[in-house]
Amino acid sequence: MLVAVTGASGFVGSHVVKALLGHGHGVRAVVRDAADPARTDHLKSMGNVELMSADLTRPGSFDDAAQGCDAVVHAASATRLAARDPQREIVDVAVGATRTVLEGAARSSTVGRVVQTSSVAAVIDHTIPDSHVFTEDDWNESSTLDSEPYYLSKTLAEREALKIREQSKDAFELVSINPGFVLGPVLARIHLRSSPALVRQMLRGRIPGWPRISMPLVDARDVAEAHVLALEAERPSARYICNATTVWTRDVARTLATRFSDRKIPTRRIPDLMAWVGALFSKQLSFHLLRTSLGRFRNVSGEKLSSELGLEYRSPEDAIVDCATSIIDGGWA
Repeated sequence: MLVAVTGASGFVGSHVVKALLGHGHGVRAVVRDAADPARTDHLKSMGNVELMSADLTRPGSFDDAAQGCDAVVHAASATRLAARDPQREIVDVAVGATRTVLEGAARSSTVGRVVQTSSVAAVIDHTIPDSHVFTEDDWNESSTLDSEPYYLSKTLAEREALKIREQSKDAFELVSINPGFVLGPVLARIHLRSSPALVRQMLRGRIPGWPRISMPLVDARDVAEAHVLALEAERPSARYICNATTVWTRDVARTLATRFSDRKIPTRRIPDLMAWVGALFSKQLSFHLLRTSLGRFRNVSGEKLSSELGLEYRSPEDAIVDCATSIIDGGWA
């Protein structure tokens, strides 16, 4: 297949490009600026990758990239968790880009399947008790523009994709991949702007301790493999959670402290009361985050992806340690 990948320079998108090439597929990597070496040099080093520029905030900007492709992976995503104008800077960007890409796919004469990178943020609802095991049947109905604009944007973007597919009279098949918190090898410095930034902070030892906050965790290489399997499957389901396990944030720090004993990586647990006080001064903590997440351990099942498409998840230790090793080897720690 020839596959157009949006957000190809991003953390997940870059791993998707690498996985597609590994499976023998052709890749048209769609980035904001194909002439920017910081965003494209690592893609060029992977092999025969066709680069194209597109501003997905402009309607119709994806049409040329879609033409001639057999499939599309829409991995581009706004990664900001907060903004002065969350509607315009987060939600509208995510939903608008999804509309641009899927309408371009529908107008093409060749695209038969679109795999959209969503998130467990579109699955987990904070109002549901911790005893619940989240599956592909669940949707996030609790996030709002004021409280969690990023979570809301992932939910609305996924639903926008479903609406466009229906409006296009099923001109293409649509599959959503919903990863947990993504770690794994960093392929370019710009990837430190996304989820690997947490591991970088831990390696630097600049955060004194960790509140009781958990997160679904998955390796970027498994996320990429999930996208390729969804493209290659004869009859995939419409939605797959991609998640290996759930871990406490403190356990991530402990794994790093054990593996990289030459570094002073704090592993102490911050008492709940101290976490609430810290939220007054910390950019990483917020009262809403503590209200919805402190002390909560959510089970998010990625079993369907294994049972239907045969994905074998890497261990969380591999995702954490390989992420840290790549950061250190890159000279970015």
